[in-house]
Order: sequence, then structure tokens, then C-alpha cells
Amino acid sequence: MNRPQQQDLETQYSIVRAGILCLKILVFCVLFIPLIVTPSTFFPFVVGKAVYSRILIEMAVILWVPLMVLTRSLRPSRNSIIISLGLYIFVSILSSLFGVSFNASFWSTFERMQGLLDLAHWFLFALILTSVFRTYKDWQLLLSVNIFASIIVCLIGILQYSGNHSLI
Repeated sequence: MNRPQQQDLETQYSIVRAGILCLKILVFCVLFIPLIVTPSTFFPFVVGKAVYSRILIEMAVILWVPLMVLTRSLRPSRNSIIISLGLYIFVSILSSLFGVSFNASFWSTFERMQGLLDLAHWFLFALILTSVFRTYKDWQLLLSVNIFASIIVCLIGILQYSGNHSLI
């Protein structure tokens, strides 16, 4: 292999590594969604979480699709969890199509966050998780960050229970 081809491969490899790092950062940001409160909205504990989670997941999908095309290892694998989620979405689509109101089934409401649109976002998030986090070490880091976010939420709850409401 001549030198220009090797430099092209190295450049492509570094772009893919940077993209994977950005994807992981976006996934970690999604884990901190429970900390979001938007007092300017009608449902301050739900609407902000819904909007921010969808935006972060959409940003991750926009980044993940080209990386998946470039790198074969980032393509989702067939596993029972993804297949089950896919079947669940398929049944939800059928239920929405033949239900009373497709509009209510597709969009739902921000205080319930159970519409088909939200379900599709979380399915894409699961696809990204299973294709980006492949090793035991990756999952260990992801779960450690998740526990850290949960501890922060618990501490805020304990502070609120003790009468300190200054954090919200």
C-alpha cells in the first residue's frame, strides 16, 4: 500500500473514532435527562425531558448513520432484545393504524410520552447503544455513568425531602 492510501485510511479511522466518541458523549448526555426541569413549560418535569431527549437522540442518529455506513462494526447486530423491540414497534404501529385515533397514538402527549414517535426515538437509541457499546468495558462505563446520574437524582430527592428546595 502506498503512502497516500495509508494516510487516507488513517484519516478515515480517526474520523470514525472521533464520531464514536461524540456518539458516546451524546448517549451519556441522555442519561442525565432526569435532571432537566423546565419551569417555563406547563409540565415542567416532563416537557423539557421529552424535548431534550428527542433532540439528543436525533443528533445521535444523524451522527450514527454515516458512521454505520463507513464502519461495518457499527451496524446493529441481531439480538433478542432488538428483535423484541422491533416487534413491539410493529405491533404499536398496527395498533395505531387500526385504533380510535391515529393522531393521538402517533403523537400522544408530553405528560404521558407514550406515542409512537417517542417509541421510535427510544428504539433508535437502543440500536445506537447496541452498536456503539460492544465490549464489557464499554457497558461498564455506561452503567457507571447511569449510576452516577441516578445518585445525583437521589441526592436531589433527599435534599427536597429534608426541606431544601433550592435546586429546582
